[in-house]
Amino acid sequence: MHEKVLTESLTHRRDNGANPHQISAKMGPSGIIQTFNALKAHYGEQEANRLLRQAGLEKYIAQLPHQMVNEQEFHNLVRAVCETFEPEKQKQILLEAGERTAEYLLQARIPKFFQALLKRLPTRWAAKLLLWAIKKHAWTFAGSGAFEYQVAGTISAKILVKAMPYQESAYFYGGALQLLFKRLFKNKLSFNIQTAMDNDTLLCFYSAQILT
Repeated sequence: MHEKVLTESLTHRRDNGANPHQISAKMGPSGIIQTFNALKAHYGEQEANRLLRQAGLEKYIAQLPHQMVNEQEFHNLVRAVCETFEPEKQKQILLEAGERTAEYLLQARIPKFFQALLKRLPTRWAAKLLLWAIKKHAWTFAGSGAFEYQVAGTISAKILVKAMPYQESAYFYGGALQLLFKRLFKNKLSFNIQTAMDNDTLLCFYSAQILT
């Protein structure tokens, strides 16, 4: 599969935490779990635990979360990754965390009959069904943000993140989408990631072109 990740204007927000007047929503624990797992795989458990402490998440050292978490906790962990590693390693860690999340969804959350259906459909039809299903559950990963999509000549999705994020958070969501597209669509695709900031909202743009 030919894959291309294009990043534009990935400049950091340097806010060390959430706006005190902002009420954070909940999101699923996979962002924290899989970012920790990606860190552990490449840099060892001790370094992964150190980043949890740096993000103010030492409560998860004894046991990673298994229920919904405050969305700001995930973005604080992304901040710790960005403060610790150079850009290419930030990208590697967060893309892998997204891919690990997608693997979990395929194994435990997306019904096998639905996966089989998507693999048999023309790619654009499959994309419409998958993205529709993702939108129904967008609150589990976008928190207080939103998820939008369009399937035409290009398969495109947009995630709005409002939890005072670093723009590198876009890699996490992009890694998950890219792997789902790869596993569930019959055609090969190119895949692009772009970001922009709108006041305190991170706009993550994802687009995929059918190649064959």
